[in-house]
Amino acid sequence: MRRHTEYTAEILGRIAAFVPIAGVAAAHHERLDGSGYHLGLRGSELGRAARALAVADMYEALTADRPYRAGLDREPALAIVRAEAGTKLCPVSVEALERSLADS
Repeated sequence: MRRHTEYTAEILGRIAAFVPIAGVAAAHHERLDGSGYHLGLRGSELGRAARALAVADMYEALTADRPYRAGLDREPALAIVRAEAGTKLCPVSVEALERSLADS
């Protein structure tokens, strides 16, 4: 499971059109405080796109139905994401998610 980010980079890197996004996709579980995986990147080592994708991925994971649990509603999921802003998740990206959801 924890190697799926590594496999993502490897697979996307084989396709010329996807090479530019392979690193971003591979970094979607990295966290500002360095607690993520698979590369252990932190803070300024994470590009804007990787930071945004990490927020989107977390929100989607919280709200999606899984075989072992029902997805959370919008507000409880946003509360969890907000709690990670500034430590694990980029606050600018969290704000962008909130604006995007307010518009929908």
